[in-house]
Amino acid sequence: MSFIKPESGQSLMEIIGFLIFGTLVISIIALLISTPVSIGIALFISHYAPRRLAQGLGYLIDLLAAVPSVVYGLWGVAVLVPFLTPFYQFLADYLGFIPLFAPPESGDIFTGRVAMSAGIVLAIMILPIITAVSREVFLQTPKPARGGRARHGCDPLGDDQDGRLPVRPLRHDRCDDAGPWPCAR
Repeated sequence: MSFIKPESGQSLMEIIGFLIFGTLVISIIALLISTPVSIGIALFISHYAPRRLAQGLGYLIDLLAAVPSVVYGLWGVAVLVPFLTPFYQFLADYLGFIPLFAPPESGDIFTGRVAMSAGIVLAIMILPIITAVSREVFLQTPKPARGGRARHGCDPLGDDQDGRLPVRPLRHDRCDDAGPWPCAR
């Protein structure tokens, strides 16, 4: 704990508060990036990919989930951060008024660049894990529940009107009612 030294009148609680705040910011960035991508990949693998492709992608996702986090961290420092440096300069030039994208001032250790880099590396790290879990959940969906809308002539991505996405009918002649979304029941 010698690296956590109160400097210029900071208490230990303030330093711990900064560490907790940094952890929350990085975690939120990682979840915002990885969750939609992971669920999309899992849906593709479990429902839309051909069987051979789905098998190969499933093995690849499982292998990536087994890579230690230290390897991802070292890869991020050695490869990803130098690759993102021109992008960060672009963000600092045009969006520098937003604190997350502001260029570092002299002596700043935790900047938006550090948070974004750590968030991206953490997103890449958790992406295979979320994908593998989501894929297994989607594969547990019973077959009759997967094709229920198709029997009524609706598109397989459609959903009903209970607060979710509207349905896009494939053929109007197979739907009974003539509401705004004819196949929604």
